[in-house]
Amino acid sequence: MAFLSFCDYFVDGENTISMLIQDAPDYRGKIRPDTYRAEMMGHNFGFVTDFLYQFTRSGLWTYESMRKAGPDILDHIFGQTLLHDSTLWYSYGPWEYWLRVERALDRNGWGPEYRMIPYWEQSIVKMPDQMYATFYKNDFIDKAICISTMMGISRVS
Repeated sequence: MAFLSFCDYFVDGENTISMLIQDAPDYRGKIRPDTYRAEMMGHNFGFVTDFLYQFTRSGLWTYESMRKAGPDILDHIFGQTLLHDSTLWYSYGPWEYWLRVERALDRNGWGPEYRMIPYWEQSIVKMPDQMYATFYKNDFIDKAICISTMMGISRVS
């Protein structure tokens, strides 16, 4: 896009505070995979995009209340990020929740040699409605990592 021709790096998500103050203070059901792919993925424009979630910045959450709620509140965004081979800016939420995901990926040899087979192109598995799977395949060691996420899950109280 012409107005972004000078951009190397793009941060998106600052416009999502209004999503958090709707019916529930999270992104579930508000940022769907098609929306994330079209607006926040970045690959479609050719530059790196970080998603900057707005939990503590919104004033609805504190770090303490997020830690008390547990990692589930951020797992939806982590799933979207991995589903779309994007990156996160680790502000406005407990960084240790992403660290547990990063450590799981490291245990499985995650690295730049993995190529993405996105959910909209993969034919490896048939997914039920509202469930998506992106694969990352390392052709050198013949290994794949599957990232799957399900949309429309009701919240646990």
